[in-house]
Amino acid sequence: MEREIYLAANQLIEHFGKDAGDRAAERAAELKKIGDAEGFARYALIVRAITALQSSTPHDGSRLH
Repeated sequence: MEREIYLAANQLIEHFGKDAGDRAAERAAELKKIGDAEGFARYALIVRAITALQSSTPHDGSRLH
C-alpha cells in the first residue's frame, strides 16, 4: 500500500505542484465530513507522502537523489 500512496502523491504533485498538499488535505477533510473513514485515512497518508516528497525536492523542482 505504501507504494500506491507514494504513486498517488507523485501524481498530485505533478498535477497541482506546490499546492498538492493543500489539495490532498482538502480532499481528506471532504472524505472525513461525509464519514468515509477509509478514504480519509488514505488521503491523510497521501498528505504525509506529499510533505515528505516536497521536503526532499529543491525549490527548482529537481530531485536530490
